Amino acid sequence: MREATHSQNIFNSDLRSNNITNVRGVFFDNERQKYLTRIMINGQHKFLGRFNTIEEAIEVRRKAEIKYFGEFANNSN
Repeated sequence: MREATHSQNIFNSDLRSNNITNVRGVFFDNERQKYLTRIMINGQHKFLGRFNTIEEAIEVRRKAEIKYFGEFANNSN
């Protein structure tokens, strides 16, 4: 077992049932018709940007996961 902070542990929890993109931290902004990406760092949401395609949003989110969570990044979704 490895030591982890509370936020690192939560990072590996299941997706919320209302997540329609099936990707953690990627949401569709109906008003702007763009994908919004964010990540939670130390209890604060960090806005990563809005993107025209889900692929762009996922790529930015994955890079942020690796940057902020390293070995704790959950690459399964």
